[in-house]
Formats: sequence, structure tokens, C-alpha cells
Amino acid sequence: MNLDTNNNASCQLACLIYKRAFIHFGINHRIHKQVYLSKHNYGSLIAKGIELTINSALNGEGILVIKAIFLDFYGTVVHEETETMMNICHKIKQQSLTEASAVEIGQFWMKEFNDLLIGGRGDTFLKQRELSASSLRNTLTQFRSDANEDELLESMFNHWKNPSIFTDAADFFAKNTIPVYILSNVDHADIIEAINVLQLKVDRVITSEHVKSYKPHREMFDYALKVSGRSPEEVMHVGDSLTSDVAGANRVGINSVWVNRSNKQVTGNVQPDFVVQGLSEILRIPALVNL
Repeated sequence: MNLDTNNNASCQLACLIYKRAFIHFGINHRIHKQVYLSKHNYGSLIAKGIELTINSALNGEGILVIKAIFLDFYGTVVHEETETMMNICHKIKQQSLTEASAVEIGQFWMKEFNDLLIGGRGDTFLKQRELSASSLRNTLTQFRSDANEDELLESMFNHWKNPSIFTDAADFFAKNTIPVYILSNVDHADIIEAINVLQLKVDRVITSEHVKSYKPHREMFDYALKVSGRSPEEVMHVGDSLTSDVAGANRVGINSVWVNRSNKQVTGNVQPDFVVQGLSEILRIPALVNL
């Protein structure tokens, strides 16, 4: 068979055939392989060159089977608070004594927040509401703004509790039959309220509060494996963040799926095992299909 490596469909087929061949013969050791990849076209489902451990994840027919899905929530299942945050930044700008733009304010705020989040682990762990308040307070000080901190925070917290779901995510939950474990950095009470509002059926909700750590640190992934009773090879983690979801899953040896709705390019050294345009495409990944 001659496959055109410049053709996206051919690359996907070659990758899946190569993967299926190794899995079918039930090789019981770690397989290292590289597969040519074309660009990640919008809406495509692409398997990259991945490292697989073929052992307990095999079913009786020698086919790799995913037995649980670990799923990020904000930005993956529901819309992020991007619009809310930009509104906050505009309000900060309106009452700022500096000439900074709303974009510059947002960039500073996000850096402050991410620095606190990455450093919050174990004894230094703070809940996300506390991180948001601290980083916003630093931002107001930096840009000499008299905007009301409590009012600004409340608008963001309200979004966490009552977000809107992506259409493809609703379709996924309607059709999926595989156990789903939500893994989120957001505070437990907020995400539970959001899930209840949306009436989503999940098997377990695991948040940073359970493990006193945030993704991409491995604690949340390790804890999810423990409570699900699954090995890394038996699950896949699905999320919209390369740095948080994909990097974290890769670190633990979990199959990673990047939800790329806006056709972004993969940059840096973090590479997902699969790329999907929306959650409903997850159900077409071969490891989830009864073959």
C-alpha cells in the first residue's frame, strides 16, 4: 500500500494501522515508535507517535481498550471565563491611573495567577478562589486601580458555578458509556454546583482540594488512577490545555487527548497522543470502539 505522507487522511490511516498491528499481536512490552504526522488540521483526529504499554489494557482479543476517561471541565466541557475576565480587565482599566491596556492588565493578572497556582502544593496550597483574589489584588495594585475587588471576583465565581456547556460536550455525555472522572483545578463546591446545574452524569469529581495540588503536577492524576482502580494504560485524559492537561497526563504515562476547537498549533515539547476538535470525536478513537 502506498500512502501519501502529505495527505492528512493517509497519515492518520498509516498511524492507526501501525498502532493496530502492534496491539493485535499482543506484544507485552513497551513499544517505542515514531509515526510521520501532517499538520493538525481543524477538526481532525490524529494519533501521534506514542509510547504504549501493552499489558493489562488488552482485552481478550488483544485490542487496547480504554476503561475510563479522565476529563478536564472548564474550557473542555464548558466555556472558560474568558469573556468575564476581559470584562474585569476593562473595568480595572477604566479606573486605572496608568495607560495600560486591558490586554496588558489581563496578561499581568494571568501571570500572577499562574505563578501562584504552580507554587501552590502541599503546605503552600491555597484554593483557587484564594489564588484568584490574591492575584487580582496584586493586579489592582500594579495598575493603581480603584475597581471594587469583591464585585470583580463575584462575577468570575458566578461563571464557575453556572457556565454554558459546549454543544459537542453535551453530545458526548448523551452518547458516552465509559466511566468519566472529572479532574479540575477549580474549587470543589463551585464545580459540583456547575455539574448539578447542567445535570451531567459523571462517576467522580476530583479537584485540587482533594490532593492539595494543581495540574500539571502529578498528584491529581495519581489520585484519579487510585480511586478509579485503573492503570495509566487503561485511561485517557482529555483537556483543552497543553501545559496543564496534556503535559500532566504525559508525565504519568496516561494517554492524552488535546481538545483543540480553535485550530491552534502545537508548540514546544508537549505532544498529545490524540487531537480532537470536540468531545464527541473522542468516541471515534479506536481504543474506545468495540472492535
